[in-house]
Amino acid sequence: MTAPTSPVAFRRFNALAVQQWRLERGWFASRLAEELNCTVTKVSYIEGAERSISVNDMEKLLRVFEIPEDQHPIYINAAKASKQKGWWDKLPAGTIPPWFSLFVGLEAGAAEIRAFEGLVIPGLLQTPDYAAAVIAGGTAELTTADIELRQRVRIGRQSVLDRQPEPLRLWAVIDEAALWRVVGNPMIHLAQLEHLLSVIKKYPRVTILVIPFSSGAHVGSQGSFTLMDFPWSHDPGVVYLENQYDSQFMEDKVPGKTVTANDQEDGEVTKKPSPLAVHRLAWDHLVAKALDPLGSEAKIEEVMKELKRR
Repeated sequence: MTAPTSPVAFRRFNALAVQQWRLERGWFASRLAEELNCTVTKVSYIEGAERSISVNDMEKLLRVFEIPEDQHPIYINAAKASKQKGWWDKLPAGTIPPWFSLFVGLEAGAAEIRAFEGLVIPGLLQTPDYAAAVIAGGTAELTTADIELRQRVRIGRQSVLDRQPEPLRLWAVIDEAALWRVVGNPMIHLAQLEHLLSVIKKYPRVTILVIPFSSGAHVGSQGSFTLMDFPWSHDPGVVYLENQYDSQFMEDKVPGKTVTANDQEDGEVTKKPSPLAVHRLAWDHLVAKALDPLGSEAKIEEVMKELKRR
């Protein structure tokens, strides 16, 4: 695997591995708690990636689950790295809420991100001035200092595009409406569109697709979303949704999870599509509606020329 570069991603890597090993043995969480001499609550925190597993506990589990010794350093090093702090953790307290801190950490460790935005340019592609204007317009009662701090976070996130040794693979689908909506002022907005063209030329691992007005209605009308995939085979990925109040991270149900009353209808288990499957299908439909990369670049240039004439 390609090593993740974020403590949050390292924590997720070990969490999913531990969960997979337990399920393969057919163990309940209580059995794992016995092996670690801890509570079931602690096991839940570890498997949910809410808490890092200690090096000592990881060493014990590697022996218990008979993981090949040549793989031990991978998990031990991940346990150590998960204790580090990301750059976003070093910001002044309260700069970003905990749920968004988790998003930034996952984003920093993702191998590939597919983001759809219908109203504004995606954060990873924003210029500083455009980002400040979006932040100021999107959230009420922010001081100038608040806006500057959030802008700093947004621009800092873009370091994943230059990450070494493996830069992020970013796919961004943008509705044409975002190209026309003047954010900040005409000068700021034109600079943002010019920046998109520069990104296309500078970053071969970034693909920008535009859904033109001529495509009509599309599934993106239900809202923006971000799909994240990680650089290891045992991680199914996560979809991120955000609203005015907070955010939601959606993942597929864990194999072998106990069925609850909410999952049953008329005595039978209802087969709900997984959130990842739903959003991946939505993504495919959005890409099908979008122009190809060259057509998208031409559309951006077309919008710029028209805005300059106004």
